[in-house]
Amino acid sequence: DNGVAIVAFQRKWDNEPNPRIGMYDMTTKTWTFVYYPLDAPESQNGGWVGLSDITALGNSNFVVLERDNQGGPDAAIKRIYQLDLSLLMGVPFGQTPPTVTKTLVKNLLPDLKALTNGPVYEKVEGLAVTADKGVWLLNDNDAVDDNNGEIGLFKIDVPLIRTFTITGDPHVVGAHGDAFSFRGVDGAVYALLSAARLAFNARFRAITFAMGGACAKCTRKTVHGSFMKVAYFRARTS
Repeated sequence: DNGVAIVAFQRKWDNEPNPRIGMYDMTTKTWTFVYYPLDAPESQNGGWVGLSDITALGNSNFVVLERDNQGGPDAAIKRIYQLDLSLLMGVPFGQTPPTVTKTLVKNLLPDLKALTNGPVYEKVEGLAVTADKGVWLLNDNDAVDDNNGEIGLFKIDVPLIRTFTITGDPHVVGAHGDAFSFRGVDGAVYALLSAARLAFNARFRAITFAMGGACAKCTRKTVHGSFMKVAYFRARTS
């Protein structure tokens, strides 16, 4: 994601409260971390809960596959959560990581029971999201060690949380794929996001510039556009 490799660590380290999500910057070759808050075990057979996979949705949004180590009638946690890593800053090893906020998007148990027409897989460990937002699951059969050896690859219906992006001067892509550009009045401040605990405003400045002309077949044109020159944030934390 933007030159950063995102790694989900399945279990917590030593006496830490939660497992980590690691972010490796491939330019600076440095690691930063956040904590991921696991659900507590809910199985009648006890066991543990961990992370199995993490998949990028774009714009620093990810889905993770969280599961317990129980199968069949003892399986209780097979869930997909979504998280936005742009909302907090990871820290280097040695510092206490912040904890990411997760949002439940799918309890997989009903789907797994229907798809397998039998016992629920213990190790639902593969998660992929295709370009058309299709969500696919894959289980690990552990080479038939305490397992029937079956491998399942399933496409499931998951209501992924949609996101929006603002880039350039600016070009906006809405949560439902709608796209538009915005110029505004020179020097004016516009509210781009207003929520219960977060507000984001930006000051726009008009600018005229030329584009194209870099190759023999490229036309050159004059653009009367605008740039966001100053951003204002207000966040309520308590």
